[in-house]
Amino acid sequence: QAIFEKALRMAQGGLTFNPESMALAIYILKRHLTLNYKAIIFDMDGLLVDSERIWFEAEQVLIEKRGHEYTAEVREQIIGLRLDEFMTKLHRIYGFEETVQQLTEELELHMIELIGVDVKPQPGAQEIVEWVQAQGIPHCIASSGGRPKPS
Repeated sequence: QAIFEKALRMAQGGLTFNPESMALAIYILKRHLTLNYKAIIFDMDGLLVDSERIWFEAEQVLIEKRGHEYTAEVREQIIGLRLDEFMTKLHRIYGFEETVQQLTEELELHMIELIGVDVKPQPGAQEIVEWVQAQGIPHCIASSGGRPKPS
């Protein structure tokens, strides 16, 4: 009961799901539709798919390829930023010769390679998205990552 009350308070302020709360989110959605959702926005990176570790890998390759060390202190400064903000900050920290645009394109290309091989859905992600679709609840997926450019 206490868990449900905490979840209900969270839901009344707007649902925010993260991997740790996925089971709780499924419970709330399936049992308490009286909350009258207008829509649900799922965060892709880290919630629906386990992409955080491959972002880290791609970032590390980009930085170390240029002779720098990707430290925990730097990572803490940039995690959660939009891709353009993130790359601008890295450019300032490391003083890269390439432009922010060139670095961004390189990182995105590496991510596309890794996504096809190494990204897996988070436990419960497919179940919750399928359930939301079956209920006819409007939904979308959000990401702070960039969009692939048409070739």
